[in-house]
Amino acid sequence: MLERHLPGLPPLVRVDPEPSEAKIGEAARIGQQLVKNPQEVRLALERTRSLLRPYRPPAMPRGERIMGLAAEPYLLEDPRLYAEVTSAAAAKGWTVVRPDVSLERLREEGRRLGLNIDLPADLEFAGAAHYLGRLGRVRGVLVLAEDHCEPVERLARKIGGRLSKPGAVHVLGEDPQAALARVEAALG
Repeated sequence: MLERHLPGLPPLVRVDPEPSEAKIGEAARIGQQLVKNPQEVRLALERTRSLLRPYRPPAMPRGERIMGLAAEPYLLEDPRLYAEVTSAAAAKGWTVVRPDVSLERLREEGRRLGLNIDLPADLEFAGAAHYLGRLGRVRGVLVLAEDHCEPVERLARKIGGRLSKPGAVHVLGEDPQAALARVEAALG
């Protein structure tokens, strides 16, 4: 479809979203197809090799007031995008955590939620909420959605409706105090 609407694009290549060292050969092949310069491909691979290592999530902290954050993976990867949420939660005495498992595990958790989701990133989003909702030390879950993105907000509301723990959907750009208040009210 893209090729019909945007003529002149380079060849489109389907790539598995899970990074690993085993993909260096595939990356070299794709690079060679695109630039046809082995020296350039080798330099690019050397500069980016560290990005192919699998993600190692931080260990889950201990504490009384732990609030889980679930969001699309690209959003969770950059804490600067939701800094107002973490600072508002910290001001209320909450320790904010993200899932501490692999992306593959999150996709498995997402399938268990029963929302008929196909996209890997959406499965990871749903899986993050489901996983955090099952952890005993997590008391509540905030489901984050970026502002001005209706499909993600709709998905976040569906996921929020399936939480097994007190939770709330928070759209970034809105006041996080309201979402935190809804979680605290549900906790009693």
